[in-house]
Amino acid sequence: MPTARENIVVASTTHHEKNSRLRALLGNSKVKISLLSDGTLVSDRKDPLSATNEGVDLNGAKFQYFFPEERFFVVYRLLTLVTVLSSLIFFATVIEWSERMVDDDIGVESDDFLEHLQYFSPVCIWVFFDLLRGRFGTQERLIVKAKDGQNVEIMGGLPYQSQHNVSMYLLGVGLFLAAIFITPEESMFATIFGVIIIVALFWMYAKGLDFLTVKSNKNRNLPLNHFYFALTKIIDDDPVAKNEVNQVELDEFNELRQKLEKHQRLLEDVASSKEIFASKSPSLIVIAIGATTERLMRNACDSLGIKRKHNARPTLHTYINEYQTKKSLDEKSITQLNLIREFRNRATHHFNIEWDESFIVLNQFCQFVEWYANTYT
Repeated sequence: MPTARENIVVASTTHHEKNSRLRALLGNSKVKISLLSDGTLVSDRKDPLSATNEGVDLNGAKFQYFFPEERFFVVYRLLTLVTVLSSLIFFATVIEWSERMVDDDIGVESDDFLEHLQYFSPVCIWVFFDLLRGRFGTQERLIVKAKDGQNVEIMGGLPYQSQHNVSMYLLGVGLFLAAIFITPEESMFATIFGVIIIVALFWMYAKGLDFLTVKSNKNRNLPLNHFYFALTKIIDDDPVAKNEVNQVELDEFNELRQKLEKHQRLLEDVASSKEIFASKSPSLIVIAIGATTERLMRNACDSLGIKRKHNARPTLHTYINEYQTKKSLDEKSITQLNLIREFRNRATHHFNIEWDESFIVLNQFCQFVEWYANTYT
């Protein structure tokens, strides 16, 4: 399987095998799907890419995207509204339940069961509708039909998935607050119950609340519709064949290539630099320039003996700031780096870089490489 060391990860998304958030917490139900710069689609495990570890060659492939749909309009929206209201009701009443537990106003006797159920019934309602909503809605889908006949179906979220996710997070916060309130008490039941809730919430965080984790922008997953846009914009996007590039621009492009070839020994250790002139897509050229610049700035920081924090985001912005803690960058270099960073972010998230814009970035990159070569070689 091609790896990120050999090819740049152009875009990533997540395949959701289960449409219930609760079921998604059980087992590895999410599969990371990545588009590499050589036009290959790979995942972090075999499925849903059939039975091969080699990935799927997308050159010449056809793509179909289907929006999430509501099978029963009124029922589905009512379910969504009920789950949101349930989480809000539980969040508003769980503190009262915790205070009654602390004050021994409500205990663990069978006579108190209905009172406990009254407070936790919104959770039961949310769980019931979470398991049921997939029957009344269809997940968004991206179907890839490869040239060799291999088909891949990537599944996204259900309609109004973000609202349902928010309701789940509210439930999680409510349960966490309840656990904090009742855990320190002398009641053995309260202590055990609180510990169980806290452990369960940490497990839920690891499995389902990964949006809170710190990630690099370049590794952040795209929504499935944006991923589809990336596929259609980058695969077989040849500006020369489409007459989008005139001879003057091609001459300028070749001139910049010759400038960079003078620094071949410096760039040959950076794998992403090979993608700059091998790519036909302007967006992919900018992505490759951004990745190469990022690696060079990291090398510059290492040469100054900078020790980065283990939780530091591995981005160009981070390396620029780290570098300036030891040595100042001139205004020209900062401007070049920021321009490359901004265009790289736009290329990664929107894939709307024009051919003439890629020239601008490439020209700035050439000047940055010359500065790097004069400073560190």
